[in-house]
Formats: sequence, structure tokens, C-alpha cells
Amino acid sequence: MTLRLAIWIVAVVLVAALSAHGADTTTSTAYDETNVTGRDDKTFAEGKAREKRLDAEIKAGAGSKWDGYYGASDSYDLGIFMTLSLRSGFTQFTYGCTGVYELNYGSVEEKDGRLILKPELPLKWNPTTSCPVDLLVPVVVEGRDYLIREGSLPQLVNCLNAGLDWEHVQGFRRQEDDTTIALTSGPTHLPPEYAAHLRSRDFSASISKVEGVTYKPNREDWMEKVTSVSLTTDSPEGFYPGMELYVVDPPGIERAVVWQGNGQTAQATITRLSEPFQSPAPGWKFSIAGPDSKRKALRWSR
Repeated sequence: MTLRLAIWIVAVVLVAALSAHGADTTTSTAYDETNVTGRDDKTFAEGKAREKRLDAEIKAGAGSKWDGYYGASDSYDLGIFMTLSLRSGFTQFTYGCTGVYELNYGSVEEKDGRLILKPELPLKWNPTTSCPVDLLVPVVVEGRDYLIREGSLPQLVNCLNAGLDWEHVQGFRRQEDDTTIALTSGPTHLPPEYAAHLRSRDFSASISKVEGVTYKPNREDWMEKVTSVSLTTDSPEGFYPGMELYVVDPPGIERAVVWQGNGQTAQATITRLSEPFQSPAPGWKFSIAGPDSKRKALRWSR
């Protein structure tokens, strides 16, 4: 099988699976149900039986607002589909071009606005995405429902502030929201500790002092230049740890990451491949808006 043919097959299967799973998770045969997980047929049958029970429970209503069907994709171009009910648990199936690559099921606990998924089966396939054993945080982004990994929320906030695409942020999207009409109306809503970092207007800053320079190899053994700088801003919103800013003057592709700061001053680092690129200097100006972004005013709900 050629690489082009394999990619085409994966694309067709995933599109069919997304469409079918959102409509009916139990009766559709539009995607391949072949068990290639390495788990025995009894375990596979138990997963499908639980999915069917959860499906009936969700359709009966009277459950949590976060009950429903969710989808995600991972770095292997696999489709991950989750059926979830806070009363009875969850099932999760990972689909690829030859069938079901992985499955898991278990219980769900809601605590402090988070969902804790507790899988009953040991992890076997791509555990970083195929089975979320850590906390999932329910959020609403521009009227769409998501379950985002707790550790990915800072990345989500930075993408929203910059106006950049954030579909690579690890999490699940409610499948009904794949339609043009969002089920959840209203503004973007995040937990308060993360909503406090949202910036609803342009945020700018500048380098007040270059603190020092170090060099380190990256994963490709290229030498990177890490410049530590002090930043200042006139914005009353202030900095926050983990904030990402993009250079606008002089024009370039540098990005500053704040590691300390919560007012009008901050400490940050700028990482680039070493010379011959221009070195950061006092007076450089940064914006929270990402490069080439068509940033729009979002309605935040804090």
C-alpha cells in the first residue's frame, strides 16, 4: 500500500466515523468495527455493550449537561470517540484505517468543576491522548462545548489571546457541535483562575532590559539562543506567568514567554536558533496578538 493510498483511506474512515458517531453511536456501520486492539473479544463486546447503555441513558435525558458524545484526534491521525454519562461512566474507542485500535471504559467523577475519568483497562495505545486518565475540564469556547485536559488550559488561554488556531490543544469536542449551529449559546466560559488571564483587548509590552544570554541544544541538536529579558507594559491588565507575546517592532518571528510577573513588569525568555539572527534589545515591542492572526473581540464570561 502506498503512503498516498493509506492517507486517503484514513481520511475516508475518519470522516465517516465522525459523521456516524455524532448521529448514532450504537447502530451505525459506516466505520470499521474490526477489533484490532489486541484485547480479547469479550472485553471488546463489554465496551460496545456499555456504549449502548450509555447511549440509551443519554437519549433518555435528565442527566448532566455534560453528558453526551465527544470526539478528538491525535498525532497519529486517529479518531477518538467518547460516550460519557456522569451517572454511569464512559466508553472510549479509537478508530483508524483498519478498525478499532484501542478502547477503554470506566467511571466518571465530578469534583470542583472537573471530570475525573477512571479507566478500568490498562493503557495500551498512545496513552498521552487515547485515554485521558487525568482531569478533564468542561469549558465553552464561542458557544461550543469542550472537555480540555487540565494541563492544556494555559495553552488554550494563550491561543485565544493571540487569536491563533487551538485545535491542537488536547481535549474533546462535543460531537453535536460539529454542526453549524452550536448547542450552547453565550460567550466563552473558562474556570475563573484561567478566565482571569484572558485579554479582551490588544496587549502590548516592550523590553526594558536584557538580563543575559545562554545557549542550549534542542531536540534536533541545533544550538538555541535563550535571551532573558525584563518586560514592561502600560496595560492595567498586567502580565501573568506563562503569557506568550509576539514581537512586532522590529518585525520578526520572536516570541517571549513570561515566567514571572503579574503586574506591569515581568521576566521572560526569548528562544531562537543562534546567530546570525538579530539579538533582542531594549525597546523591542511585543503584542499579545499572534502573527498574521485575524484576532477578533471575544465575549468572555469570567
